[in-house]
Amino acid sequence: MRTIISRPITRAKARRPAVVAAMAVAMAAAVTGVASASAPSPGTYTDHPLIDTANGIMTSTVPDFRVGDCILFGSGSSFTIRTPVNGVSDISWTAAVETTHTNSADVWHGTFIFKDSAGKILGQSPTLDGLPMRIVGKIYSWTIPARVNINPVIFSLIRQITWKGEC
Repeated sequence: MRTIISRPITRAKARRPAVVAAMAVAMAAAVTGVASASAPSPGTYTDHPLIDTANGIMTSTVPDFRVGDCILFGSGSSFTIRTPVNGVSDISWTAAVETTHTNSADVWHGTFIFKDSAGKILGQSPTLDGLPMRIVGKIYSWTIPARVNINPVIFSLIRQITWKGEC
């Protein structure tokens, strides 16, 4: 003979698994939404720079370049790197950018990757941050100078510059 012991289940205990499951789904959706909304969207564009050997300057340009809610306009945007002196090159990033949507202020983060003719990475700039863009549709412009350590031999091999943008 078998004895079955049963205990009454109260309403609170019966609903607990359903409530916990619903809360887990809601929290996962909220975290996913926040993470995707606040994480910068990356994008890249590779250019073959104009090399001015007489003046020791390389200039790279890009067509209109969209990353997330931000647009960097090719007209008015460029990157230059000068021949290194004592292993240090002066660089400059000029940009014209706008945002099409923002919750507080979008910032374009630009990194420039130096490559040889086969696409091998030779070095890169530090990440340069543009101005905070708080007004949708307003064109923000800037020129940001910086320096990068680069061996003159490596510098002479640069034939491609990849623009990496995050916004």
